[in-house]
This record gives sequence, C-alpha cells and structure tokens, in this order.
Amino acid sequence: MGRTQHAPGMPATMAMVRRTTPDRADELEDWARRLAAAAAKFPGYAGSVVAPLARDAAAAYVVVALRFTTAGELAVWEASGVRSRLVEQGVGVTEGTPEALPLDVLSSLPGLHGDAPSPPRREPRLRAVAMIWTALFPPAVVLNLVLAGGGNPLSVVARTMGTTLVLVPVVVLLTLPLVGKAVRKVEGRFRRAAD
Repeated sequence: MGRTQHAPGMPATMAMVRRTTPDRADELEDWARRLAAAAAKFPGYAGSVVAPLARDAAAAYVVVALRFTTAGELAVWEASGVRSRLVEQGVGVTEGTPEALPLDVLSSLPGLHGDAPSPPRREPRLRAVAMIWTALFPPAVVLNLVLAGGGNPLSVVARTMGTTLVLVPVVVLLTLPLVGKAVRKVEGRFRRAAD
C-alpha cells in the first residue's frame, strides 16, 4: 500500500484489492477489518468498506476502501506508524502487491460514497471554550488597554460595543484559526509520538 498524493483540503478515498490463498480468506478479511478499525480512530475518518470480491480454487480477493473527509487527513493515516505495523502484519496473510480497483467496482461499494452523510466534526465544548478564550483574551487585553489609556470617556456599554465590533472579526478571522492550527499541530506531534 503505497503513499498517494492529495490536495490537502479535498475528500479522499483509498481503495485496494488484496489477494491470498483460498484457505486464508478469513484471515485476510480479519486483517482488512483490523486495518479499517484502526483507521476509524483517526481524525477525518468518514467510513470504510471491507468486502470479499471473489474466491476460487486459486485465490481469494478482498477489497479494502477507506474514506476520509480531507485528503490531508488520509495522508496522516497513510503516514502513521499504526498503519505501517498493520501493513507489515498483512504481509504474512496477503500475496503480491495491492491491486488497482476498477472505478466501476469502487463506485458500486455501498456505504462508501456518501450513502449516509457524515456527521460534522465538532470540538468538545470545554475544549472549544478554552480555544476561544485563548484566542480572545490577548486581543481583548490589548484593545482595553488602548481604549482605557487616555482616560477614554466612553461609557461601558459603548466601549463594550466598540470592543466586540473589533474583537469578533479579529477572533473569528485571525486568532481562533491560529489557535486551532497550533492545537492540531500539537495533537499531531502527540499522535506521532504515540505511534
């Protein structure tokens, strides 16, 4: 299972067909299900399909397809140590290299291409509160120091209105995205360290 190149913000599906001997077909399917279960623990996981394609006297085939909400999140899965270890475990069960999956077969797999909408990812409330406070506090301190500096005669209500008119766009468009990016970067480091 080689690395793929993706546009970081685009949805992505990774699909492959693996082959084994007929007597090891159940082992192959179990391995594929472990691979999909591990991928489900990664951010952006949006669904998977593990399905036997064919079994005859010479070989058994299983398709594994994983869908992520962004190609960047799929790339994180592909680069993970968890995936690498599972691929190594699969070497003993599979034969040959992963085979290309024809688009008509891929498009016929149920549950992979938005048959049911993926729920939006939501941050836990406490985490969201901490992120918003972290993003809002520094510009609020600076703005209140500037406004109060020269004995500003603005009333509290007017000052609050003016402050929020300035702060909300600053937080929404600048500081909150920066804090979110920093949190994801730290989480990625912890995830890589855990792998």
